[in-house]
Amino acid sequence: MNLHVFNDSHGFVLNITVERFAKANRLKNNVFINLNNKTLYKNDKVLYLRKHLYSFKKAAFQFSQARTVTFYPLDESGAWFLAELRKLQPFIEVRWVFWSYEFYHRPERRFLLLESFSKEYCKRSEGIANKMYRTIALIAKKIARYPFYNSNLLNSAYRQVNTFFSFLPEDYKNVFREVENPSCIYKPISFLSTDQMINDVKPLKLGLKIIVGHAATPTANHAEVFRQLSKIEIENPILLPLEYGENKYKKELKKLATKYFSARVAFLEKRMRLSHYYQQLSDVGFAIFNFRWQEALGNILFLLWNGAKVFLRRESSVYCQLSAWGLTVFSVSDDVNRFELTHLLPFEEASNNKKIIEELFSEKKVKEYWEALM
Repeated sequence: MNLHVFNDSHGFVLNITVERFAKANRLKNNVFINLNNKTLYKNDKVLYLRKHLYSFKKAAFQFSQARTVTFYPLDESGAWFLAELRKLQPFIEVRWVFWSYEFYHRPERRFLLLESFSKEYCKRSEGIANKMYRTIALIAKKIARYPFYNSNLLNSAYRQVNTFFSFLPEDYKNVFREVENPSCIYKPISFLSTDQMINDVKPLKLGLKIIVGHAATPTANHAEVFRQLSKIEIENPILLPLEYGENKYKKELKKLATKYFSARVAFLEKRMRLSHYYQQLSDVGFAIFNFRWQEALGNILFLLWNGAKVFLRRESSVYCQLSAWGLTVFSVSDDVNRFELTHLLPFEEASNNKKIIEELFSEKKVKEYWEALM
């Protein structure tokens, strides 16, 4: 038996995964658990657990005969579940399907991800009252036996991983550069193929529209991009996706964006089907993502496949990996200028980007990646 353990409050990745197993006729001998019983979009093939250590312990006992356990992702809840499972099955094979937030957004590294505006916002949000609330909440979690963030427990879980699955090999290097695990091997994975991304999306002619970021999250560092763009003599329309993220940060972003760009800026705030969302991006000529590590991969893949110029921070694992694969990507610090934002990506380079992405993430290729998990 193979155990698949999720912590998916939305249900998007969970449902994609179960669907892949079902289409491959591989549901037998695979058990799917979600460490969250308040998931928005549920699936009748999944066991939903209350986020409580007693529930984790009970499930670990129930499935202690599992041969492998795969975490989607291996976050704090997953680490607590693994600790319970290891007590009963010390030799179980551990696999980690990497999402990114569970490593890059760990509390001790949060401020390392932020530029000045986002950093100040987070400092304001972390007032004395909020710090006191978090301290009380942590004590309450410990007393009530709820999973809580424990850096040592999480690092211990990382060291027990036998196989690390991620979209980018660079993420594998970053994780195990920090937490040593020489026996862990890397394998590629992608939740969506290019075929799935472009399904039901009608091709539109690319224009001069600029998309900034992918969500209302401080780690996207929008404000610094706004300031860069405001100093350039261009009239490009600006698109700002804000469907997900923090409401307070969203309000501040909207106010700031309106101040800089007035009627030129449009906001995407309503949640929509994936194909509808990609349709909104299908005429975007330029995309600027100012995160320091790894975010927005679905957006970036689609935009590159569709011929847009994509600007990233050079130090991000995404920039490093895409460049290593031979794709044409641009630097936020060096290339955001009038010329680059008024000239679309040349046909030859756009075609090469599309070819590389289709070779790496076609439905046929993604099925091959998933075989290793089945």
